[in-house]
Amino acid sequence: MDSGVYALLISCRKGGEYRVGALGSFGFEAGYYAYVGRAMRGLSARIRRHLLRPSRVRWHVDWLTSRIEFAPMTAIVGRTDDPRLEDLLAEEVTGEPVRRFGCSDSRAETHLKYLGRDLTSARRECERAVRKLGLTPEYYERGDLVFVDLDGTLCDYDVKRHDALRKLAPKWGVDPETLVSEYEAVRREIYAELGDSPERYSKRLLFERLGARLGAIPPPEEAEEEYWREVLEIVRPYPDVASLRELRRRGIRLVLLTDGGSRWQREKLRAIGLEHYFEAVLTSEDLGVNKTSPEAFRRALRVVGARPDGAIAVGDVLKSDVLSAQSAGVRGVWVNRRGREAEIPLGAPQVTDLWALPRILVTGVR
Repeated sequence: MDSGVYALLISCRKGGEYRVGALGSFGFEAGYYAYVGRAMRGLSARIRRHLLRPSRVRWHVDWLTSRIEFAPMTAIVGRTDDPRLEDLLAEEVTGEPVRRFGCSDSRAETHLKYLGRDLTSARRECERAVRKLGLTPEYYERGDLVFVDLDGTLCDYDVKRHDALRKLAPKWGVDPETLVSEYEAVRREIYAELGDSPERYSKRLLFERLGARLGAIPPPEEAEEEYWREVLEIVRPYPDVASLRELRRRGIRLVLLTDGGSRWQREKLRAIGLEHYFEAVLTSEDLGVNKTSPEAFRRALRVVGARPDGAIAVGDVLKSDVLSAQSAGVRGVWVNRRGREAEIPLGAPQVTDLWALPRILVTGVR
């Protein structure tokens, strides 16, 4: 079915007075706006037109999306062949109305509402409204750059780290399951203590504390080297990383953005054979802050020279890869490989693998 209704999320980069055709001039605040529309045929083409900016002005919304001060970001779609749901969706979206906008042929007072400056709240509101109509939301994102996470997103390190410890345990004279459980206990302890500091990923610190508990662990520097060498031997990429080739073919910039130490994250990327996919590799050690803080994304944007409303973050950790990114104005895509539950509406696309990315990302190249 290539028909449906949608909420188009638009970023107003710079507040001011802007003309909207015969409607005259309106005052727009900086922040996020939701425009509601429908297409009873050719929905895919309509969404592409909106997200890629129209070549000529036809509808009220084109007066915005054709201007550099506005950036079309996301279309949240509900597929239906009932045109009446367009007005219902416009009424359901809660926000400050821009009166008479986009509704000359409908009974709604407006099809454009201001949703404030919080990206996650704006996305959740559009998703909630689509769900309220009994429709299943589909996200489509316009982006020039994608920040991609490493561990748990591109490779199975989260599983293989335990396998590495079990292989090292006999050499270190420790029961394998005791080593794994104590390792995780110390890791959680350090994470709680160090928060946004990249030092929390230091394996030297971890093995120093682990040695104090178990006694049999080698000196921290030696244990760190042995651990990582074992990990690099067994870590593997997920098969769906092949989808990144399609994104590169479309001209999308790919940047690896990962928490952890610079040396070992780069070696891990080389071990799984993916270093050539990315124009840049940024670690929390490089940036001086972990992705649990939105500041990590702000610094990454400055390094690569990108706008937040043109960037997307893809990762498997909801808090740091999605919600933290969206606090910095970068849209998130959650790779939920393990089927974990989350509060709905999520305010972001939720996928089980990376094969979905080429469908979600709308670009000018097919």
